[in-house]
Amino acid sequence: MGLINKNTITSLELLEQINFFRKVEEKNEQRHDTLLNVIRDEFEEEIGVQKILETHYIHEQNKQKYPMFVLTISQAKQVLVRESKFVRKAVLKYIENLEQQLQTQFNIIYLEDIKLQINFNDKIISFLKYLLKVKTKFTGTVILFTSGSEGLLK
Repeated sequence: MGLINKNTITSLELLEQINFFRKVEEKNEQRHDTLLNVIRDEFEEEIGVQKILETHYIHEQNKQKYPMFVLTISQAKQVLVRESKFVRKAVLKYIENLEQQLQTQFNIIYLEDIKLQINFNDKIISFLKYLLKVKTKFTGTVILFTSGSEGLLK
């Protein structure tokens, strides 16, 4: 299972892990549409104010478009509360392992964590550098995720 970024998981990826451990527990697999209903119920308010948006994917076999959600890791954990103790613990352990792997591979900086350190002067200087096309020595990679994505993720 691949995460879209360090903090999100699609409903398809979550379902894959849930069903893997449901099989181990000898329980029936869950369908994706059933999981979508659980997510819609669990996050009714957030979906209503568009803090969580439904997106779509193209099914590999029939090439049709189907709905899915991209959840934060925290939201995925909240969905797991409805699973059995065995499935919940197993998927949480899997998610925690992914988080640990990603933290050792990348230096993750969240804008929310540093926004208070950026003052008005920093913003003006950055804007002027942008206008003047001043080159910087930054060699890293920036991945910016916004909540306004529609359709396939880019």
